[in-house]
Amino acid sequence: MNLRPHLVATAMLSLTLSVAALPATAHAAPVCGGMNDFDGDRNKDVVVGSPNATVGGVSQAGRVQVRLSAGGVINLTAPGVPRAGDHFGASVGDVDLSSGSDALNSCSSLVVGAPGQDVNGEVDAGAVYVYPTLSSAPTRLDQDFNEEAPGVQARAHFGAVITEQSTGDAEVELSRAPVLYASAPDYDLGVTTDAGVVQRVTLTMAESGRPSVASVDTITQDAGFRSSAETGDRFGAAMSATPFPDELLVGAPGESLGGATRAGAITFWTPTTVQYLHQDSPGIPGVAETGDAFGATVFLGSEVDMAAQAIGEDQAMRLFVGAPLEDVNGSADAGGLTQLVLDPPLGQGTHSKVVVSGARTWTQDSLGVAGGSEPGDRFGTSVQALDLQPSDNETGATVPDPGAPLFVAGAPGEDIEGVVDAGAVLSLGEDRWYDEATPGIPGARGRGDRFGAVLGAARDFEIDAPGPGTWSRGLLVGVPGDATGDGAVVVGLPHGRVTSGTLLRPAFADGAYGAALSATR
Repeated sequence: MNLRPHLVATAMLSLTLSVAALPATAHAAPVCGGMNDFDGDRNKDVVVGSPNATVGGVSQAGRVQVRLSAGGVINLTAPGVPRAGDHFGASVGDVDLSSGSDALNSCSSLVVGAPGQDVNGEVDAGAVYVYPTLSSAPTRLDQDFNEEAPGVQARAHFGAVITEQSTGDAEVELSRAPVLYASAPDYDLGVTTDAGVVQRVTLTMAESGRPSVASVDTITQDAGFRSSAETGDRFGAAMSATPFPDELLVGAPGESLGGATRAGAITFWTPTTVQYLHQDSPGIPGVAETGDAFGATVFLGSEVDMAAQAIGEDQAMRLFVGAPLEDVNGSADAGGLTQLVLDPPLGQGTHSKVVVSGARTWTQDSLGVAGGSEPGDRFGTSVQALDLQPSDNETGATVPDPGAPLFVAGAPGEDIEGVVDAGAVLSLGEDRWYDEATPGIPGARGRGDRFGAVLGAARDFEIDAPGPGTWSRGLLVGVPGDATGDGAVVVGLPHGRVTSGTLLRPAFADGAYGAALSATR
């Protein structure tokens, strides 16, 4: 089936205001360091979600921990009385709520998804919380729109995935309102269950300093090309916004293609154009097969100009689409990745498109990927950029740019020396293998640890590593099954001058600490 998303404009979003546990404080406008700088010290902070955490004796209420680069730790829970199954912290992100000239002089605002939260009596309808600052009360967003909008729905799981629209150019941001995308992948469209929807929320800051909603659009796989959404598509199960305005990549891992159920697909959406791609599309390697879940992972990474510590304007953006349940050479659910390119590079246009020419597939049987494909590895569940280019060496001399960044992928189902689902992180090229027994990585292999189930990034987050500038130290590796489900996060993978990583553990006996991680791009 070939689908095309349909855009439905809605006028307003219902806002429920809740008081956070932290007191509001007034302070001068900070000078910030871009994405994930929540305290205004010019350094990236780390956000870790524990969606299964017990709060006040209530199971799976959820918790979020913000670890500030200066050393402070802030623990957040959903405002009000904890409720079982809210899964607050199942997704985390940030958005720049500044406007006007303040766009050059403001911090990120934390965004947290609680996809299991009940709304207006609808069980597991889901909600999203936006914190203007870490010390202010959050604004709650849900799907309770006007009569023309779909409204809240039981078990829709709104907030399961969140991503923000940012061009990465502060001058451009001056003239545009911040945009946040939040998905409800199990939303029913009429009798079509679990079809999935994405809400595009345009935010502004009111004079009171509170976020307000300027407009809301609903993006679905509605009839508009050859067919309509089908049961179980789960449109919005993965998302990534491009740096260009009004462009979104959306995964639908439950999409059926011909006789192949749950084969999966992705959609590159703009208000005026759509690209619909799957493993039977011309130029895409492989074949759509039942249960592949192509589109369960969508990651967009850019090459980096290390001299400027910024995204290179002439560098291509690389798109990785995961099919973690792909069968590989007879190994069921071994997993694979498809690598594509988004064109044009930054600084060379105002809109982009997915280029399929030159597309390639990565599996654990590929040259340059360590190990081998085995049943249940689920390689491609997560992807991140591991930039190994130091800005200087121990003597202060400049190091020549060695080339493009290295990308890594998680295989959380990897069994290692008899330890089931210990998990591993593998480089795409260069045969690098990382797990909890790799020298320099803290912790120890454990059954069900699922090392690499989630990957994040905090490029300049200070950990115990020699010398500045080596970005491998800023990779975040989620280990949500560590300590029989309490969870952990490893910051930094050893390489060169980075001799060891740092182990972050929850402040409480949290459930699945590391199941969601912040990521700079």
